[in-house]
Amino acid sequence: MAEITKVLVTGATGFIAGHVIKHLLQNGQCVRATTRSNNESKERELREKLGIDPDSKTFELVEADVLVADSWEAVLDGCSHVIQLASPTNGFWNEEDEQELSDQAIRGTINILTACSKVLSVKRVIFTSSVLAVSNFRKTTPHTEKDWADVDEGTAYSKSKTLAEQAAWQFLKSLEGEKPFELVCINPGFVLGPYFTRSPGCSAAVIADTLMNKNSRVPHIALPICDVRDVAKAHVTALTSQEAANKRHIIVSDFVFCDKIGKILSSEFKTQGYNPTTAVASRSLVKFLSFFDSSHRPTIASWGIKPNVDTTRMREVLKITPTAIDKTIVDMAYSLIQNGFLPETEQFRAPNNPPV
Repeated sequence: MAEITKVLVTGATGFIAGHVIKHLLQNGQCVRATTRSNNESKERELREKLGIDPDSKTFELVEADVLVADSWEAVLDGCSHVIQLASPTNGFWNEEDEQELSDQAIRGTINILTACSKVLSVKRVIFTSSVLAVSNFRKTTPHTEKDWADVDEGTAYSKSKTLAEQAAWQFLKSLEGEKPFELVCINPGFVLGPYFTRSPGCSAAVIADTLMNKNSRVPHIALPICDVRDVAKAHVTALTSQEAANKRHIIVSDFVFCDKIGKILSSEFKTQGYNPTTAVASRSLVKFLSFFDSSHRPTIASWGIKPNVDTTRMREVLKITPTAIDKTIVDMAYSLIQNGFLPETEQFRAPNNPPV
């Protein structure tokens, strides 16, 4: 197994990336991180958020865009390992410009992997995909890393993640016997947990809206929840695990129905002046709405189904015992409040040990 000299982490300001960078630095690794645009104030803010000493030489932030092919070879120089987290796709449920989302996701993937194949120092790439590239989860049949989602049945987001990952494996195959690096794929579910970067990401909207009772009822669908701290650990462990090489790894704690998320939040925050949503929407009403708004159709197709996934590789190869679902959800809610994304009530009680 190649020794780690420096780890390149793309998409430095992202939700998962913050935890990955913090984990790497705590392990004594040198990190070069990328962001689409960079300036002194952004780096200063990121160092402050991540608790990195302003004068530390073990961390540097550089500018690079996944959609700009010729920007990557110089950025990769001297890095032995790459954690690819940056993605040009935004909007988890956005169905507009579906083809553009997929095209950009594929192009960004190929741009980075092409550069990695030309930079001799790069020995392993950790590619962040999604569990939605494994399945659309319309059945209870157990799913494993051998499965692939049907791109014709998924959302624009799931399609882009599936096609981008398939492009990554196809690119590696195209190198034939000249594979200069190993590829490890991480397939996380719906990532929740505490955050400390600029934006908590799309997944935080589910917790925020439920806690603040933005919608009086929630759909009866189960989300494949995982903790961001477990996802970060998966990426870091995958850097050196020989068994992880050239394999996919599903990272999911459990499938949790939306009303249970509300009940977990209610148990913790009801006495603190919040009124989380716990009521379930009418399937017939959502089905009726789907005739006028196609974004509801995946919800109907998944209604009432609690899928099953095989997480053996997560537990045995990456040595991850999933964080308790209640802790994941509650910790994220506290971080949203304490970082000013949600208002404090008069009864709010900050935890003695802020979630990290």
